[in-house]
Amino acid sequence: MTNRNTACIIEPGAEPLGPQAGFGKLYSYGQSMTPSVVTIGVWAVDRDTNSIRRDEETRKLQPLSINVLLYLAEHSDRVVTNQELLDTLWPRRVVGDDAVHRRIANLRKMLGDSSRDPKYIRTVSKRGYRLIASVGHPVATPVPGSARRRLGTTAVAAILIIMAVFIASQSQRYSPPYQSVNSLPPADSLSPAVDSSPAPQCPEM
Repeated sequence: MTNRNTACIIEPGAEPLGPQAGFGKLYSYGQSMTPSVVTIGVWAVDRDTNSIRRDEETRKLQPLSINVLLYLAEHSDRVVTNQELLDTLWPRRVVGDDAVHRRIANLRKMLGDSSRDPKYIRTVSKRGYRLIASVGHPVATPVPGSARRRLGTTAVAAILIIMAVFIASQSQRYSPPYQSVNSLPPADSLSPAVDSSPAPQCPEM
């Protein structure tokens, strides 16, 4: 089933996109934990949302399919047998090799892989399966051009506001205090003082 609005393909039986529920985290049966998100080939595999992403496309998988894929990725240096997968990911369940075969077929379909010309999962006759795609950590997703422009505009505006506040604060700091005209002393108080005492008189001869 494909949702054209969100470019999302959902594996039959998988829940809508969202947190993993009902299965627990990968390797809850004593196996080592892998990172929450790893890259397998061109796909970013997210264990927490049971999804794989490529560019703008998202594909939703069943939790068990994600677990099988990540288990193969963790042991990509060797062949993983059907029995190992059954013992690790189908514990306490009465299932046979057909359950593994169907799960691998679903994974190939969701990954766009082929058993005849495999790019991700190779079948090793009478032994099991091996992941042959490159495994690593996802790189940071580039910010779209429009988002970069919005971020640049916001940063410039913030810098201008900070500069305006700084200039205003410095101007207030160094400008002389304002004195109202009404607070100045009267003009006559500023004229030179006049000596009003009588002039000395000379004695008569």
